[in-house]
Amino acid sequence: MRNRIIHSVLIVWVAISVQYAQSNKFLQIDLSAGGSQPILKYADPHMFAGRGISFSGGFDYFFKTIGIGFSAGQFSNVSRDLFNSYISKKYLEDITNTGAENWNSKYILAGPTFKIAGKRFEWDVYAKAGLGQINVPELVFSKSFFNQYYQIYQFSGASENYQFAWNGGTRFIYKMNHWLGFHAKAEYLTTSYMSKFNYDYSYRNAQDGNRNGVIEDSEYFEAQKLTHTGAADLNVINVHLGLIFQLGRPAPIKVTKMIPEEIKEVTLPVKEEKVATTIPDNKEEVKPEPNNVMAIEPAATTPKENKEVAIEEIPVINANEAPLEIPATTYEAPEAKYDEEAAEFLHKAGESYFATNDFENALPCFNKLKADPKYPRAKYMFALSLCAMGNCAEAKSEYKDFVKNYKDTDARTLEIIFASHLERCTTAGKMKNVKKSDLSKEDDTRLSSNSPKVINNTTEYRIQFIAMKKPNATFPKLAEVGDISTEFFPNKAVYRYTLMGYKDIKNAASDVYKIRKLGFRDAFIAVYENGQRVNTLYHAK
Repeated sequence: MRNRIIHSVLIVWVAISVQYAQSNKFLQIDLSAGGSQPILKYADPHMFAGRGISFSGGFDYFFKTIGIGFSAGQFSNVSRDLFNSYISKKYLEDITNTGAENWNSKYILAGPTFKIAGKRFEWDVYAKAGLGQINVPELVFSKSFFNQYYQIYQFSGASENYQFAWNGGTRFIYKMNHWLGFHAKAEYLTTSYMSKFNYDYSYRNAQDGNRNGVIEDSEYFEAQKLTHTGAADLNVINVHLGLIFQLGRPAPIKVTKMIPEEIKEVTLPVKEEKVATTIPDNKEEVKPEPNNVMAIEPAATTPKENKEVAIEEIPVINANEAPLEIPATTYEAPEAKYDEEAAEFLHKAGESYFATNDFENALPCFNKLKADPKYPRAKYMFALSLCAMGNCAEAKSEYKDFVKNYKDTDARTLEIIFASHLERCTTAGKMKNVKKSDLSKEDDTRLSSNSPKVINNTTEYRIQFIAMKKPNATFPKLAEVGDISTEFFPNKAVYRYTLMGYKDIKNAASDVYKIRKLGFRDAFIAVYENGQRVNTLYHAK
């Protein structure tokens, strides 16, 4: 009955552990075998307990670095050979007592485990307590006198069916992959301070009195019979080798490179000086909410020579023309298998880029994390970045996927912020240049009245595929697509590399797909007026 209860508890525990194993909760199963060495009083010569073999198995359910679990095992300590050797030396007779028993012990224990984990190596320290069962051997040496057998030496003992026992040990693990590994462990198992087993032994203290090398029958009869009784603790050290299985632990995946392999230099975002922008009269200013997501208006940047923007250059909405079709990003969502350090770096980099209105760099950072359950807002920030880049349809699709799984209390606030960004994105439409007479007097007053007029205004589209510190990088494959130009960006001390010469936005949009297939997945279109960049897809700089 007791065994059935123990088995039922073990089965229920395993079922629950497997069901709830997550990224920071996992089940560790170990199987091992090795040697068992008696120590302390258990190793005394009259105990006839020698080195033997041991088997064990168990599992621990971990909550990050602390686990709780069960272990069970069996070990056998050799007594037969030690007893035969002792009798041969004491009574000067060569015997082979094949019927003698060995020490056999079983145990089932439960307790905590503490883990220190690295990439390949792990170290566990554990202590467990429970029940043990000790089988004390019966060892007998007899001689025949006058056709009758008389006991010359006898060792026997008794123990309760179940005794309290405990162990403590350490385990070193080498992981071959995220779920399988080898381990070596050493543990001390004992009944000390909890329970003991009883033993007794009796023998005839016969000696070779005439020194002829044989103890004669008369010397046995004349010998005194001695008896000893006592109680002792079970004390052994078990050393094992075996396998470790870790179920429910995610596999660490290497971080995907954010730029092609041929590019070795990267630049961290540098905070740009923001210039105050004017809020249109028919729009309300969107204030930042108390959460971490900021509804940031794209900030305008001033050219190096502080040239004022002409009235004719200010883009307005043309309600009569269809909105321009923005090329899709074609980003494929990863499986969100980054290690903790890489994922945290990507998230902070994305927030930094987004805060400085550098959406083309924020976009790939959030894209790489949008499927990671540890960063649920990455998908939301990815949608906001798409809005800022003018990719309204894809932004709306990403946001719909986000709200399906996001159930936090600030979901309504995030919805309001996204609605504002999406409205701004959908009304951006196709840009065109207008004359000063098309603006109202109020708008005319708000702008600089002495802004220089731009004559022979020309619009050009360029595809920026990378920005880096190296000024003379070569890209042979891209040279086959179009003419490559280099432009120094002083605010970040980097060089922009672009394909230039596009007069039609459709041609530029078509080549964006080609460039992304060549490995430059963050490529985007920039609009230039008279050689000066005025916007990208499609947020103002």
